[in-house]
Amino acid sequence: AYHVPILSALVKLGGEAMANAVLEAVRWIMADQLTALDLDTLANGKTVRWINTAQWARNTLREEGLIRDDTSRGVWGISDAGRKALKAQTG
Repeated sequence: AYHVPILSALVKLGGEAMANAVLEAVRWIMADQLTALDLDTLANGKTVRWINTAQWARNTLREEGLIRDDTSRGVWGISDAGRKALKAQTG
């Protein structure tokens, strides 16, 4: 559920951005989909559930080559393959 919103957020942010900016954009993109459970924290009381899930989705996107792995720490960047995949998903 997070793959297209993450890739869309990266495109809207110019192709790469700090993780917090990407997550904020994803929150707006997914605002009508996030439930009360998603907005709650995990057992540690600090990590918001949807953010944790989005970060794992980002890792999967990186493993699939859709997000670049050559960016600075804390920066997420979309790859050419990610742009193609997003276009295929959204038209």
